Amino acid sequence: MATSKFKKRRQAEREEQRSKLKRFRIGLGITWGFEIVLVIVILLIGAHTEHLKENCTKSVDGVVVRVDEKTERITNLDKNHGTRYKYVTVFTTTISVEKPGKFGKSEIVTTDGHYKEGQELKIFYDPDDPDDYYIEDKLERNNTTQIVIIVIAAMWAALCLLLTWVTIKQHKKCKSGKIDIQ
Repeated sequence: MATSKFKKRRQAEREEQRSKLKRFRIGLGITWGFEIVLVIVILLIGAHTEHLKENCTKSVDGVVVRVDEKTERITNLDKNHGTRYKYVTVFTTTISVEKPGKFGKSEIVTTDGHYKEGQELKIFYDPDDPDDYYIEDKLERNNTTQIVIIVIAAMWAALCLLLTWVTIKQHKKCKSGKIDIQ
């Protein structure tokens, strides 16, 4: 009779251990999924940057004529706390294009807020598709963004590998019956 209680208790403990290991595996799958999304974002930013570098071979000069700063109120409906508001500063920069020629646009409006009025800029465009263009320092900022995402992805990959290693060890211990998952 004591043996039967012991077996039942031991069986219940093993089932609990398997359940915990299964939840851990699901979390690990989500973690790896996020890593895959980061890698895809890195690849897309790189592909877009390369596309612009290859195709936008002609340039025109421009001057920042106006930088507008506006604070907008964003409404957020929160189930627990009712309506909440968040204020965001939005920049609108207007660039006047000198001698647009084949570019075809005499003015460009962008939401980049780091330009100053009177600043001279070079705008690169695709001669076959003038709607495809970029402002000279935009690619440098894309590269910086890509580097930051690569660093985050590398740290996340290290975390994923560590969790995978722990999961494999826990699985082996679980199979041998020598495990106590916390």
